[in-house]
Amino acid sequence: MKKIASVFLFLAIVFSVVVSMGISVSADVEYDVTMNPEYLYKDIIDAVYDEFYNFSNYYEETETTDVDYDFLIEIDLSHLNINVDDVFDIFRTLFCQYPEFFFLDGWMSASYYPDTGMSASIYFRTAYHIDEIPEMIEKFEASASSVLEEASKLKTDLDKILFVHNYIVMNTKYNQEVIDGGDGEYRIYTAYGVLVDRDAVCQGYASAFNYLVRRLGIVSDYVISDEINHGWNIVKVGNYWYHLDATWDDPLYDYVGKIYYDNFLTSEAKIIETGHKGINDKRITNGTSTNYNVSSTRFDDLFLHNETEFRGNTAYHNGKWYFMMNANDGYAYICCTDNVFVTQSQLSYDVVVKCTSTNDIPGLYIYEDRLYYTKRSGIYTCNFDGTDETAVYLPSLASGERVYGLAIREGSVFFNIEKNYNTANKVHPPIYSCKITPPVPNSNATFSQSETIIWNIPYGTKASEILNMFSDDCYITDISGKKLSDDSVLGTGYMVKLNGNQSANLFLTIAVTGDANGDALINGKDVIRLKKYLKQIETDVIYSLCGDINGDGKLTDADISSLVEIVYN
Repeated sequence: MKKIASVFLFLAIVFSVVVSMGISVSADVEYDVTMNPEYLYKDIIDAVYDEFYNFSNYYEETETTDVDYDFLIEIDLSHLNINVDDVFDIFRTLFCQYPEFFFLDGWMSASYYPDTGMSASIYFRTAYHIDEIPEMIEKFEASASSVLEEASKLKTDLDKILFVHNYIVMNTKYNQEVIDGGDGEYRIYTAYGVLVDRDAVCQGYASAFNYLVRRLGIVSDYVISDEINHGWNIVKVGNYWYHLDATWDDPLYDYVGKIYYDNFLTSEAKIIETGHKGINDKRITNGTSTNYNVSSTRFDDLFLHNETEFRGNTAYHNGKWYFMMNANDGYAYICCTDNVFVTQSQLSYDVVVKCTSTNDIPGLYIYEDRLYYTKRSGIYTCNFDGTDETAVYLPSLASGERVYGLAIREGSVFFNIEKNYNTANKVHPPIYSCKITPPVPNSNATFSQSETIIWNIPYGTKASEILNMFSDDCYITDISGKKLSDDSVLGTGYMVKLNGNQSANLFLTIAVTGDANGDALINGKDVIRLKKYLKQIETDVIYSLCGDINGDGKLTDADISSLVEIVYN
């Protein structure tokens, strides 16, 4: 059974004493942690939030122990009049509600004034060296922001919940060391393990889900069962709570790109059917145990729960969910719908493209504005309407072998090759990978014009191809003003000069896809130039247009990554 970390369940508190000696402690504010946790958040937790990132307040712990830690964080509570008995609730609240404090190791001590019983300071201990933490925070926030940027584009809270669930399952592998009976590194129990390392256990899965959906304005919490030593989430949709266990929706052993939905938005009765027990052990909120009513069966009969008909995973693009469905002809088809939160009988969908056998584990992924999917023979791609189907990678397969699953990360495709799906829960299938070369628009692409800039010009386009766009006399010059011959290759910054009736003496600037420095070549210099634009060191709009590799109308890190792939592969 998947384990929950003891660091969450057993939080050590060590109290020391501060003698007041005439120290004045303010009595202006009194906090009732149990009755008013939201007030607690606002006036205490949020008040000290910045202290965790003010590393000058950390000091090295010299005490010799067998615990791997480096620094203590001291936060002054003396002005808040908090009873020392309530400090533990604050501590639990911190760990339950703020997964971004992944760098704390679960230990706490507190000092207090013996004559009043009020807290003086609270101390936390870091799990990592102080020099490591700023970079870890930066990586954590960068990863979370990339997920939240995409999730925020979705229409409804339900769509966003499904997107986050899919992201966590698709991109996280349940820690192998824990599977084999070990304890694993501390970070696997945190949201950092999911968002940065892509390697975690149930506590990490649940923490990452809480962190992401809360940033999207969705209410979510922990459920912990001591009986099965496991933790997961409950999430609020409208006025009702639902169980969601991303950990148990991630296959063991890990299959690339495979997502289950058995534990997605279920009632209490439904999730008990999947093997969850001891649900009433603990339901953690605001640092205390709380019972929730999770009786709504609204989503218990979602077609996503039907493994006979529904296959693989779901992927979102431009208002539609894409998924695979089995058909009577023995094949699975990629389909799309506006709404996946319906029953099988209510589902309305369009068929996009024929995919693979119903006996296989299909893979489906959206990357660079195209569908990518598996057939038995390899990896394929097509447009969202099923046109332009192309083989991306066809591995050399032995007799009886077939390709399973699919995930794409940073320009690489990951997939499994296996003979028999029945071994899924017995032997970990090998994971293979191949590179995707991001497409550069071909010479037949349609050019675009934005005011005085002609853009979406494919790399390698010749002057004659631009000249054919215009009926009146025109010619093209390079940056120095020299007139080009018809077979000259264009570069960014070259000028089209129009004369005659069409537009007297109108100058149009050229932006060639990928060529950021105007030398009609694509190389490392262009990567550097575009990075400067992205960081606003350069601000000319032409660099944004020539750097728009994926054609979405803007320059982003994804375009830079695509250009790097083109240059160095």
